[in-house]
Amino acid sequence: MRPTRRGTDTLGLRIDLRPESGFVHYLLAELAANPDTLRQRSTLNETTLVEIVLRRNTHEGVFRPVQDADARGCFEKDAPGPIVRCRIFVPCRAS
Repeated sequence: MRPTRRGTDTLGLRIDLRPESGFVHYLLAELAANPDTLRQRSTLNETTLVEIVLRRNTHEGVFRPVQDADARGCFEKDAPGPIVRCRIFVPCRAS
């Protein structure tokens, strides 16, 4: 048998998403749990499912036509505007 090892005091999850900047990007997602939370939420021989929902940040200017764009439509020199919160599209039900 292998020797006993000391357990961990914390457990965490970190998601580094790409892209991190630009007109459309994601932010770092991080979750940390302390020992009390771990004891409350888990038991021995149990599988834990973590559902991750990511929000994409879209900046103003993504769909705006630019007059000074080159022939390729490049807009690398334009700075992103403020973040625009788009509503989630829900299709209408047929009557």
